Amino acid sequence: MDSEDQSMVTQLDYMPARILLPREVVKEDGAVFERDVPAPCKVPRSCLSCNKIGTCSVCATTKCIAVVIKAGCFDLNIPKFYCTACQVVAEATTEDYIFSGWWKGFPKA
Repeated sequence: MDSEDQSMVTQLDYMPARILLPREVVKEDGAVFERDVPAPCKVPRSCLSCNKIGTCSVCATTKCIAVVIKAGCFDLNIPKFYCTACQVVAEATTEDYIFSGWWKGFPKA
């Protein structure tokens, strides 16, 4: 084990073990903080506005969506796509969810 691996083990030894909530993230220094987490969604290959390839990234909106999987129900943020070329921001569509392997549900009361 090299010195970098050893320092990682040492850093992790002092951290108490616990399950993180869906919105919690661990910083490099071990501090836990809360942030908006987008629901998993594949990033479009090209921007729908300018058609440039590889310029889109995913980030979270402030609106929430329930993601239901075998492990439970998680309140995550609706994803949006940002294009670095034309600065257009677009929320994920039903097609984006389906392409990512998800299906939007509309439960009735």
